[in-house]
Amino acid sequence: MTPWIRRTRRQFGLGVPSTALVCPRYLKSIEIDDRARVDVRVERMLVFLKEPAADDLCDVIPLPPDAGGEIYESPDSRELHRTAGPNATTVYWAPREPIVRYGLYVHSYGWSSPGVPGEAAVYTEFRCDARTAVAELELKAPGAFEAAVAFRWPPWRRLGSVQRLVKYALNQLESSEGQRPEVLDDGSRLRWTLASPQVGERYACVAFHDQGVALWQNRIEASTLPARMRRLVKAVTSF
Repeated sequence: MTPWIRRTRRQFGLGVPSTALVCPRYLKSIEIDDRARVDVRVERMLVFLKEPAADDLCDVIPLPPDAGGEIYESPDSRELHRTAGPNATTVYWAPREPIVRYGLYVHSYGWSSPGVPGEAAVYTEFRCDARTAVAELELKAPGAFEAAVAFRWPPWRRLGSVQRLVKYALNQLESSEGQRPEVLDDGSRLRWTLASPQVGERYACVAFHDQGVALWQNRIEASTLPARMRRLVKAVTSF
């Protein structure tokens, strides 16, 4: 893959699969406060199989320039430069300590972004860009979660809108295919563990707040063609 293709993929928030490292553990912690602001922390345990080249080390953060968020400084690395794309910001970094081949290196970073107060569902994803043993997600919120489902992003379907994504998640929730994250602390915390994810694949987790499932089902039903036709007929006959 050429450097230009790698840069373009990162600008659109797409990871670049790496064969030069192994990730024994990936941990993503998300905390939502009572104002709906989202705070994200990521910790990656990395084993380098060879010395990384220039611009090989980067974090793709799903935070466009106009999102009103903040990218936190990494305690274990120093930032070299960053590029902003329409869907993400790519931060290129160098380790503060020398990298030892086959040794364990722990890299952490994070960001925050404003949320939408009163939103019925929240969504996060994991893009597997290296051989990974275990990926873990922890999600905390002030209120209780009603339900949650995790699944591999279907490559044959377009889920470009929030409604399409939630509709697919609801179908997975009703079937036996989607994974069920563990619900902890009276429903205010979720934990999802994914063993041996496939390199190059995307995985999503959608969590519904209290009454969120029914609310989204009603939204989706109201957007169907029969529902729109019923509203049109009602509007015409009301004159």
